[in-house]
Amino acid sequence: CNQQALAEVCQSAQYATNATTTFVSHPPVRLANAATAAQRQSTTTRRSRGDPTSTNQQKKRRKEANVVHSRNKREKKKKEFQALQEESERVTKCHAALKAEEDRLQQLLQQAKSVLLTSNSSDMDDTK
Repeated sequence: CNQQALAEVCQSAQYATNATTTFVSHPPVRLANAATAAQRQSTTTRRSRGDPTSTNQQKKRRKEANVVHSRNKREKKKKEFQALQEESERVTKCHAALKAEEDRLQQLLQQAKSVLLTSNSSDMDDTK
């Protein structure tokens, strides 16, 4: 009886040793996979629960993006306004030059009319 019990204990000890050896040879892979799965699960759970830190980070990123967008928009509008001011100044100068040209041409037209009237009157005087 003792020998049979001793043989069973030896067999179970050897089985346990083989199982431990087998387990020891593979645990890094199993543990790494288990750890990765646990991280995925906790990340998914954290996101789905609305973790305050991730929400705060999202708000902070959104606020920074809004600040950058607002700054770019303000600079763009400032450049557009500057371009419109320059265009306005150019058009104003062009208008002034055209107005001066119009005045000069009106004056020449008046002179031509007066010369024409004068020449017509002198032609009439000559015909008499």
